[in-house]
Amino acid sequence: MASSSIIAVAVGCVVAAGSAGLIRASVQGKRRGAESVAALWAALEPMGHTPAQLSYLRDSVLDSYDRASSRSGVNVGLFFGCTFVARIGTLALPVFASLNLGQDPSSTVRITTFVISLVVAVASGALQVFRFGSQWRIQDDFQAAVERHLWRYVFDGDVSTFGSLYERMEDLRDLRRRAYASGFGESLDVATHDDAGQRDRSPAPQGDRAGPHAAPGADGGERPDPV
Repeated sequence: MASSSIIAVAVGCVVAAGSAGLIRASVQGKRRGAESVAALWAALEPMGHTPAQLSYLRDSVLDSYDRASSRSGVNVGLFFGCTFVARIGTLALPVFASLNLGQDPSSTVRITTFVISLVVAVASGALQVFRFGSQWRIQDDFQAAVERHLWRYVFDGDVSTFGSLYERMEDLRDLRRRAYASGFGESLDVATHDDAGQRDRSPAPQGDRAGPHAAPGADGGERPDPV
């Protein structure tokens, strides 16, 4: 039927346009994350840190922030993309189902109905299994908390408080790991205020060689790997 072909093309165009917009939004989110990393590094580098402290800030904190930004962009695109496809498909299915009620429905109608049903099922299943929305929330909370504490540290301008910053950054990374381990049920932004100082930490990096204040991994051990 000509009408069924027109409807199928219209649904395909809507889905394609929505997916393109979401991909563009995801790319823009990752670009904004890279710009934030560059701005933070430009502010942190001239503050007078030791090489070990700068290495920790660059390779651990800002690297974790950058990866969280990339993952957040991917997850927000997948979340809205799957949600958009599932809802558009759910709205389109009754239309094609009504076209199937005729005496001799065309093969185009039957195939299109089957394909839309399959796409809706896959999109809905992906949302339930991979929890893109929850992953997006965790990475977004982590980004916001890291950026807030880093800019507060920069504006204070007191390098002697680096130890406190180190503890808070390690708390945030641990909370993110726990949020993933708990099935995305824990909020980083809220939990971090009640969890500071609750675990054993490596000492904050202070100097260039291994010792009581060496950077994690300076004595040949492994540096904690951010999620």
